Amino acid sequence: MSPSPADLDASNEDGAPAELRELTRGADQRSKWRWVGGLLLLGLLGAGGAWMATSESFGSSEDAVAPAPAAGNLLGEAWSFESTETTSPHAAWLVPDEAPVGFSFPESSAVTGRAGARALLDEEPWARIVSAETFSISPAGGLIQVSGTSNSDTISLMVRFLAEGHPPIDTVLASGSGRLVGHAQTPPGATAFRVGVNAVGEGSIDDLDVRFVATADADESHGAGALTTGSPFEHGLYSVFVGDPRGLTVFHGEQFMLRIEPASLRTLDGVAIPGSAGLLPGTGEVAVAGGERAQLTTEIVRDDLRLVLKEKLSGIPLGATLEHQAVVAGALAEAPLGVRSARGFERFTGDFRVEGVHALLMGPTRSRLVLEMGAPFNLSATHRANETVALSIERSEPDAPGSEEMTLNLSIQAEFKEERVAAAQLRDSAEAHEKAGRLGAALADIEVIVTVYPYDEAVLESGLAARTRIQGVMQERLDALDTNLEDALFLGSAERCREVHEEALAEVVRFAGCEAEALFLQRAANVEQRAARLLEEDVLRRRQRVEALADSYAADGGYPLLADELQRYLDEHLTLVIAEGQTDADQTSSPAGETTSSSEEAR
Repeated sequence: MSPSPADLDASNEDGAPAELRELTRGADQRSKWRWVGGLLLLGLLGAGGAWMATSESFGSSEDAVAPAPAAGNLLGEAWSFESTETTSPHAAWLVPDEAPVGFSFPESSAVTGRAGARALLDEEPWARIVSAETFSISPAGGLIQVSGTSNSDTISLMVRFLAEGHPPIDTVLASGSGRLVGHAQTPPGATAFRVGVNAVGEGSIDDLDVRFVATADADESHGAGALTTGSPFEHGLYSVFVGDPRGLTVFHGEQFMLRIEPASLRTLDGVAIPGSAGLLPGTGEVAVAGGERAQLTTEIVRDDLRLVLKEKLSGIPLGATLEHQAVVAGALAEAPLGVRSARGFERFTGDFRVEGVHALLMGPTRSRLVLEMGAPFNLSATHRANETVALSIERSEPDAPGSEEMTLNLSIQAEFKEERVAAAQLRDSAEAHEKAGRLGAALADIEVIVTVYPYDEAVLESGLAARTRIQGVMQERLDALDTNLEDALFLGSAERCREVHEEALAEVVRFAGCEAEALFLQRAANVEQRAARLLEEDVLRRRQRVEALADSYAADGGYPLLADELQRYLDEHLTLVIAEGQTDADQTSSPAGETTSSSEEAR
């Protein structure tokens, strides 16, 4: 029988417990050494009992009940979010920098064992955790299979692929409630990966399993909640991973070039859940901050020139903006970015924002890639220290006024043989027009090169140089006409005003077919308006002289034909109507701003 607390408190002069004193009493007078040994043994037993009674890590502890992972599960002890002798969920799972919050690990979330992971949203729109451990890509190839047990359709599974010198690529694999299974094919260049869990609402996950499987052995029993990445499309020089609603990734060999994240929706108050977190393939939806969701359907269309990911979102909240975040890297980021928009064609080497964009041009001629959306979009670009460019692609207008639907045709083109031939032909035509003095026709050809066929770098540079040269000539002539008119008005020379008017009309002919034609027509009208009184008075003086001569021939009666010819000349050449509302003051001191600056008009 174990000693009672009272017995353990009672001691002799040597400090020994009463029971031990009884054990040492006997007729044979056991040796002192045996007495000391018994004392030490009892002390060790007592200490052990006390530790057993107070320790949370013994008997009923998590360590004792943590379930073992299935053979081949790369997560090891981290698979069920338990605390063990070697790890804890807080050490095995991390909240990445981009996530506002992570998960907690309470007993209420457990499927097996004592713990699971529950989304700790508080007032944030989404949460994420990723494994602290990175796993090497299998040299044998195949697919990465991730599975887990969820209790909510707000939960999704993901894989984050890692590569030296490349930004991470997050791929959503499955979402929904129940047992989720999804597969991902390793993109080119990736050397490692992490596994992760997203949440866009309250929910929990447990029993994660991560393993490599042969493509032929992929588990297809998981239903609509999962996605399996397929083989890439070979598109020109590039390999393009696109399909389902997972965004789009472009490689040149093993070199990462472009990543466009899945669609996301930014609410009126400026809050957006990233596409790699808000995508819910289990229900075919995109989560929106505030608990709303939009339905997403996708279709892939490919022809000889383009690869198109058609996205249609319905049930979009009022005022929401459709966004795609993107990253440009490698040779595509090193070259200036070209933008075709309502403003014309522009090239940028720094950060920018352009609205009404029709196309984004990336890379040099031989490896050019063009991105279009099927409708005008807004584009922002930020150059990063790691030599990549972050893009934000936005569209806020629905398909029709008042509609809750938005369609986006995300188009990638990498072959431009026909376009380069057309551009070269236009360049030759523009050069011929310029030599012949038809500067407007030359500018019109160049404008088509720049805005429609800017795919050959050499032709584009030639066209831009010619445009700059011709626009310089245009500006010189506009400025000269303005100066000459002012001089003529100052001198009161009607003859010089007529010369300026004729010069303006000659430039109208030379620049016919381009925007400059309207500028020179405006100059001609300006001469007519500002010099109207001066010209009219000159016409009247000349008319009076001709009329007097015509009258003398008519009175003589011997020169009827000459008299008729003089009258015809009067009718055809000596009539100039004064513009209504003109005054003498208008002729000499027109209001400031009446004549628009030629520099501003040229721009």
